[in-house]
Amino acid sequence: MKRPLLLALLLILTPWFTFACDESETEPAKASLYFIHSIPELGSLEIMINDKVLTTLKSGELTGAHAIPSGSHTLSLRAPGAQSPLHSEYFSFAPQAYLFAFTGNLANLNIFKVDAWPPSLSKDQSAIEIVVLYDTAARFDIYVGTTLIAENIGYLQVSDFATIPTSSPTVKVHNHGDNPSSAVPVAALSLNMSSKRAYMVIVQRGAGGMVDMKQIEIK
Repeated sequence: MKRPLLLALLLILTPWFTFACDESETEPAKASLYFIHSIPELGSLEIMINDKVLTTLKSGELTGAHAIPSGSHTLSLRAPGAQSPLHSEYFSFAPQAYLFAFTGNLANLNIFKVDAWPPSLSKDQSAIEIVVLYDTAARFDIYVGTTLIAENIGYLQVSDFATIPTSSPTVKVHNHGDNPSSAVPVAALSLNMSSKRAYMVIVQRGAGGMVDMKQIEIK
């Protein structure tokens, strides 16, 4: 008698297990969004996805990764507590990392998107790209150690990915044309890198107009 009862239970429960597995398999992949606020005249901004507040960001701040379902979403910016957004744009997201930089000024607010896909990497290799958000006419040459990875790069420009040996190198920012062996860099940042990982280094305006740098791991 036990075998028919067991068989009946299996027949009843099999569709439920199949449904549960199907639901987990169809869960949408996530995009990872980073945000950086580069508009000094706007003290704070609320970042909204589809009219829901995701985070609040002060000028000069960089967020960690915010995971949202891949697909199409509306990204909006507004002053904290305001009824209407200052700016809205519609974006489609793949399951990868994105940086959104808020630039310009109150009269001409822009959302600058960086979404380059990193190269394939082997063991003991890492990749790095440079994003310049320093809002002047200055042009820079970027070195990792003594290797030039971005030449004559300026505001709202993004370098190609450079593949380098995994280590803890120093990224140095020089004014374009300076001799790196004798000139003092305008900024430097020691990186913490892992094998087969990709990174973004942001060059932006810091306190007192100095060049500031931040590192993001994007893959």
